[in-house]
Order: sequence, then structure tokens, then C-alpha cells
Amino acid sequence: MGCLVNIIVLAHQSLLPENHGYARRVLGQARALCRRGHKVDIFAPAAIQKTNTTQPEEELENLSITEVPNREQSLKPLAALASSLFSGKESFALMRSALGARLRGKIDLVQVDRPYLLSAAAVLRKKGVPLVYVAHLVEQDAASDLKGWGRLTGAQYRDTVRQEQAAIEQADATLAVSEDDAARLRQLYPDTGGIEVFPNGIECDAYQGVVPYRFPRATALFLGSGFHYPNREAMWRLVRKIQPAIRRLHRDLDIAIVGAQLPTWLGEGITALGEVEDARPYILGANVCMAPVNLGSGSAMKLLEYMAASRPIVASPRAARPLGLRDGEHAILSGSDGEFAEAVVRLARDRSLAEKLGAGARALARAKYDWPVLAERLEQRYEELISECA
Repeated sequence: MGCLVNIIVLAHQSLLPENHGYARRVLGQARALCRRGHKVDIFAPAAIQKTNTTQPEEELENLSITEVPNREQSLKPLAALASSLFSGKESFALMRSALGARLRGKIDLVQVDRPYLLSAAAVLRKKGVPLVYVAHLVEQDAASDLKGWGRLTGAQYRDTVRQEQAAIEQADATLAVSEDDAARLRQLYPDTGGIEVFPNGIECDAYQGVVPYRFPRATALFLGSGFHYPNREAMWRLVRKIQPAIRRLHRDLDIAIVGAQLPTWLGEGITALGEVEDARPYILGANVCMAPVNLGSGSAMKLLEYMAASRPIVASPRAARPLGLRDGEHAILSGSDGEFAEAVVRLARDRSLAEKLGAGARALARAKYDWPVLAERLEQRYEELISECA
């Protein structure tokens, strides 16, 4: 390890409680870097109407979170998606907080997790602080989907494209979370450079000592928030196509969904657990974990959660590809609704196969996606950037 680095992270979503994939991704990275001696200050929109500065773990004095009041809190989920995630309305408040941190002490690098936060980071960039843009997804493609569904106007779509391009152009490094996303970003913005691949990560040890939730019956679980449109499409597929097929094959196997803002149309036959304080007990208690996701970009944090928990997984090829899951070794990959249902039932009944796939999935998570492993790579890259911009 070289010099210790002071990092500011500008996040786009509240991180507390740490009960969703984005929070676990950002905080897992931060904790891993802090355990290597670096200092991380995270600024994020608050889920409540006040500023709250806290630390997720007492022993990490070099990690802090400042939550900034979020004016979009009162909007309905879909309106909030269009107005908050695809606009710069929250950028000024985060910029003011980040500048305050800049005045209080030395900052070596700023990390931006959505392009609409670029204006906040750009002020720091002008002062010689390296800028890293973490591309959790391909914004232009997501905006195109939402525009096609009437959730974004043409002006909002064009604004999103401009923001994404500006973030890639101005960043000293753009970190895409998958090879597919990096290739797509290079195709969309061929005149920009510095697009690299750095995957999402998970804290595998975070599942040690967690007591599994005891479901009343055998249960197949889907983890995902309802405001994320790929999750909503996957839930629709579960309700309309996969769940009826499962019922025909295994009448005693329940379907449970954990996540915030679940749609009201889930209906009978689905156990909608909604937002929970901690999803890990439910993942550990499920007989099978599912990812029938066919839309979106990035990589599915839900799969990393399943893998870290050693759970048997049934996933669509689209969901599995960014993480390199192989059929029969780490999961069962199924494209059609009928095949997906058959695979879920098979794993619910075949304990030996379920344990084999769960062990294979966790081994892959340990080897390639565990934050202690990834943090060393990220540390080296950040030190290179700081040296280049000095």
C-alpha cells in the first residue's frame, strides 16, 4: 500500500438503513478502503427531512456519511425516478456539503455515482482533485427505456445523454461495472476515453453469524426494489408467467419478494414482504433465490447477495452474464418462463444440487467480487490517478 487517500463519494440514494443493493455496494467499498487505512466521506440524499451524519460501524472512525435533505422525497416512486435520478435537482445540496468538506480538510479524490452529480464534483475537479465516475448502468439506455414507456420526456432524455457524456468526458476515469457496459459506453461515446471495467462487489463475511429467517413453507425468493424498472418487469414475469408454472409443478412452494415500493398488482400467491431492515436473514432462509431479470444494464447486486449467502440460484442468462455465472456450476440459467419454473422446483427438491450450486456461487464471489479483494485493485488505481493529476 502506498500513501493514504482522502476520498469523497457523492451518492445518488440514501444509504441508511443499509437494506438495498446500492447501499451495500457503496458502503462495502468504503469499508474495505477504510480498513486499508484510507479516509472516506460519503454525501448522499437523506431519506428523511434533516441532515444526519453518522458512521455505519463504530470502529471505522475514518468513514463518515452525511445525508443531505432530499426535496424529491414526497414524489411518487415513478415520478421520483424521472425527476430525481435523471435531473440535477439534488446536486446543489450535495455540492455545498462536499465543498464544506473540501474547506475542512485535504481531499485527494472525488467519486461520483451518477452523472447528474457532476456539477458538484466539477467544482472540486477545478481545484485539481481527480474525478472518478462510477457508471452503475448505461444511463442513455435506461433513459431510452423510460422514454418509451412515457416516464421521461424527450427533453429529459436528451438531458440524460448530455449528462452521461459530460461525466465520461470530464472524469479522469470512468469505471463501468461490466464488460458489456464498458463496450456499450465506448460505442455510444466513441470520442471519449478512460472507460475501464471495475465490477460491483460484496462483503462475503457480512453473512457470517446471521440467523436465517424461518419461512413457514419452502420458499423461492426474489430480492429487488419496485422503483427500479428492470425489477418491476421481472416481478411482472414472476406473477404472470413463472409463478403459475411453479404452482402446477410444486403446489407447496411459496414465492416471496423483498424490496421497497413493491407494486400493488402482485396479487395472491406472492408473499410481498416489502422493505425490511436487513434482507440477509430472508436470503439465507430461502430454499431458492431467483433473478429473472431481462432488462437494464450494469450487474445485479441481488445476485452477489445470493452468491455471498451460498444460496442456490436460478437466473436469466441476461442477469448472469455480467458476473460470469456458469450454468450448472454457479447457478441454473434459464431463459424461458417454463424452464425457469422447472429449475426453481428442481432446486427446491434436490438438496444436493442446491448445496453444490450454492457453494460454487460463493466460491466465485470470494475469488472475484469480495470487497477485500477488489479494494486492493481500487486502491492501486486511485493512487495512480492522484499521481497523474498531481
